[in-house]
Amino acid sequence: MAPDVSVVIASYNAHATIEPCLTALAAIETAVPFEIVVVDSSADGTAEVVASRFPGVTLVRSGTRLYPGDARNLGVERARAQIVAFTDADCIVDPRWIDELVEAHRGDVLAVGGSIDNANPESLVGWANYFCEFAAWMPAGRPRPLQEI
Repeated sequence: MAPDVSVVIASYNAHATIEPCLTALAAIETAVPFEIVVVDSSADGTAEVVASRFPGVTLVRSGTRLYPGDARNLGVERARAQIVAFTDADCIVDPRWIDELVEAHRGDVLAVGGSIDNANPESLVGWANYFCEFAAWMPAGRPRPLQEI
């Protein structure tokens, strides 16, 4: 039976970040059936971490370096759900992420995105980068249409 949500993760040389990313996804407690598809084109052992530590994850390996768009497209091809969610290999999703995505899709929108927290709050440079790059997606923002997600 197909899941309700397919989570697609494009991965390239993510050995240092893929385990926390997948651990957060695996820890989500939800009634929504979801699958995880990792498309990996790494040369740093990322695929081995995924295969050995997360046997329930669908791992798609590419011997050729894939840029994020190509990797995501390949992940969509392997996805089995009607709702496809993307996250990156260096992201930690919120425990309510799947439920909130499904709830948002019950509206009349075709695509939804979420807020992004600062991953490096101890650093002034990290804050500067966060404000410059992710101001539109700060957690305090209200739900609204955006030009990109």
